[in-house]
Amino acid sequence: MAKKIALLIGVGEFGAGLKPLRCPANGVAALREVLENPQVGGFDEVIPLLNPDVGTMQRQVGEVFARAQKDDLLLFYFTGHGVKDLSGDFYFATRETELFQNGSLNIGTAVDAKLVLKVMANSLCRRQVAILDCCFSGAFPDGFLAMDAEQVDIRGQLGGEGRAVLTAATSTKYALEQEGEDLSVYTRYLVEGLRTGAAAPEGASEIAMRPLHDYVREKVQTAAPAMRPEIYAARDGEQIVIARAAADDPVLRYRKRVEQSIEEGEIGLIGRRILNRLRLDLGLTEEQTREIEAAVLKPHRERRDNLREFGAAVQEVVQHYGGMPDRVLGQLREFQRMLNLRDEDVEPILAKVPHVVPQTVPEPVPVPIPTPQPKVQVAEPRPTSPPRKPQVQVRLPEVRLPQWTRRKFLTVAGFGGAGLVGTLVLARWPKSEQPYQSPKPSSPSPIPSSSTQTPHPKTDSSSQTPVGNGGSIKVGILHSLSGTMAISEKSVVDAELLAIEEINSAGGVLGNQIEPITEDGASDWPTFAEKAKKLIIRDRVATVFGCWTSASRKSVIPIFESQNHLLWYPVQYEGQECSKNIFYTGAVPNQGIEPSVQWLLANKGKEFFLVGSDYVFPRTANTIIKAQLKALGGAAVGEDYIPLGNTEITPIISKIKLALPSGGVIYNTLNGDTNVAFFKALQDAGMTPDKYPTMSVGITEEEVQAIGVEYLKGHYAVWNYFQTVNTPSNKKFVSAFKNKYGSDRVVNDPMEAAYIAVYLWKQAVEKAGTVDDLEKVKKAAYGQTFDAPEGIVTLETNHHLSKFVRIGEVQDNGLFKIIYETKEAVKPLPWNQFVPETKGYICDWSDPAKGAKYKGF
Repeated sequence: MAKKIALLIGVGEFGAGLKPLRCPANGVAALREVLENPQVGGFDEVIPLLNPDVGTMQRQVGEVFARAQKDDLLLFYFTGHGVKDLSGDFYFATRETELFQNGSLNIGTAVDAKLVLKVMANSLCRRQVAILDCCFSGAFPDGFLAMDAEQVDIRGQLGGEGRAVLTAATSTKYALEQEGEDLSVYTRYLVEGLRTGAAAPEGASEIAMRPLHDYVREKVQTAAPAMRPEIYAARDGEQIVIARAAADDPVLRYRKRVEQSIEEGEIGLIGRRILNRLRLDLGLTEEQTREIEAAVLKPHRERRDNLREFGAAVQEVVQHYGGMPDRVLGQLREFQRMLNLRDEDVEPILAKVPHVVPQTVPEPVPVPIPTPQPKVQVAEPRPTSPPRKPQVQVRLPEVRLPQWTRRKFLTVAGFGGAGLVGTLVLARWPKSEQPYQSPKPSSPSPIPSSSTQTPHPKTDSSSQTPVGNGGSIKVGILHSLSGTMAISEKSVVDAELLAIEEINSAGGVLGNQIEPITEDGASDWPTFAEKAKKLIIRDRVATVFGCWTSASRKSVIPIFESQNHLLWYPVQYEGQECSKNIFYTGAVPNQGIEPSVQWLLANKGKEFFLVGSDYVFPRTANTIIKAQLKALGGAAVGEDYIPLGNTEITPIISKIKLALPSGGVIYNTLNGDTNVAFFKALQDAGMTPDKYPTMSVGITEEEVQAIGVEYLKGHYAVWNYFQTVNTPSNKKFVSAFKNKYGSDRVVNDPMEAAYIAVYLWKQAVEKAGTVDDLEKVKKAAYGQTFDAPEGIVTLETNHHLSKFVRIGEVQDNGLFKIIYETKEAVKPLPWNQFVPETKGYICDWSDPAKGAKYKGF
């Protein structure tokens, strides 16, 4: 009696020179489940083989094909790295496979594709299927040509009597494993087509190799157009039946109708009405149809997101260079390959970009802050500005900025470390806004806050900052005082100036008064980079307090690292970073996001919709939240993003209602004035906190006042500090702030973190006995404690601060009722422990051998 046999090989572990893969083991498990299902594959024997060595793989392939009988169906599936040697011959990688230092393959550690082809040719089995999900898999059937001296035509000989080979990519293209996905792109749609029956032709009850290939190819090329799945078969090869499909299955009928209803990557208006009616006719639940639609639309959305990210990268280059230099275009093409986009996909974007050869601008040389000379002063000429580059506006598709791929591009393009923003003097775009002025204090303040100060005359550049002579120490304050983020960042400046005023009133730092120089980042991260460079090089500040968004922080990191300068960053962020040139006084996810997710799961529900602004922090935070939900039994039923400053929120509200028709948790990582539109739209849609409790990470007392209590009452926020914290230090802080800025003002978490940062810097400088020796200041900062308004906090050697965790609910008075708080400060873990790639890693800058990232537990 004929049998159906499958050998499934997955390799994700390798020797030197090859990147480990996450997906192969999952691919084997997923395909095995489908093939063993009697309602789908109905295979009699499925043999999984994970991470074999060379000998084991060769023996298993030889044994399975040798014992197969004439009428059997034999399926061979391989997922892992496909590699070529210097002659272009194709090999399957094993766990022993390694590359030499020159990048060439050690062929003794891999399985030659010619051997597998020979085993297939010698088998009695007349129905053979090979499915290859690996790079260069198109070279596998090419290898068959070398089996005889006549170089027989591939399509005339490979298929034989019922042979078929399905490949994920041509010999010059790459199969794709995406971060955050359990299955590779190809295997995902291979399994989907079989499991759901969607690969069966309309009305058919069986799935043969040709329709299966057609289905997978369409889906893969929608999600990753540069991948080119192929089928090689002859005679009956394309007609080999591999699985069954229930033609009258309601789920399958609905799925096929969804596919017919897609217009430009989304379900069309009339298509939506048809589907609503069909759902009722078929007796499907809303949850079932949401899952079907999400699966069908996924490849379309992936392609759209990849195009948008490529467009964002192009726009970024244009902003920096004023056009597209040749040297960057080549790097951009590499990024295009990483996104699996074809040339024809990106040409409409590149066609709008002018070609330029940018002028080379010499890098200014930083010099120490000079000592004022009592007798002779030589005024230094005011530095001339570099020629302004033309401002080029390029109309591109709306873009999204997933952090994991953007960072890859910055590395590939040489923009990381002391890269683009670290080596170019960026043109300052004209701004119409006036320089920020703090609210007028109730009593005169000696602290200047304007960004229009005239630089002091400079003298001997070898001098050090004077100690105890009544001089001044310049510090930079760099926040958005205009644009979409000004709603949040202006108050942080007020808190920093309050701390400076208090310190100056108490005698200053090392006997010197602190002189703040305030700059406006204008809610624009290239501007942040420009202003950071100005503060460090031209103004020669001792340190900088600044930034809010992760995009602004990441834009200045190369500058602070290349100039070996120090930034104090005051806002909770996504973690996954540990720079030696930044002290982070805001929280990382284990000090806010993670505890809030646990609280929501215990108190508000298991289904979450994730909504955020379209930049680094929200996307990375949501990646962490999804991993945490998966580990703790929750589910992210939807996820969407909106560009900073965009107030067109209606589409997101509609998606939330569709994903959570009966209510559920909304986790909100929106930032800036987008929150105003969001919470008003929630209320207008009748989505009240009792059914749609919203947990925010960007809503503080300040935003509650700006948005309106009536829109936020009953919703939640997670921070380390609220104005309602009951500590003596907080009462003193709140009183001092209101006395300076007015009794109607409120204080919030980023303001407190900024206030803390100024004091911790003061303590570190005084312990070090110097403001100029950065290494001494950093070493002195480790272990510094401060009786902060939130409680006693400690600066750790990973450059992050221990923090208390609190969840608050918005009350009628616009303040937060604290409904959860930790008894002790929680130590920071900047590398997230829910994300597999960073689990077990920690940071320690007190030990050079450990540094930014090392395996600590």
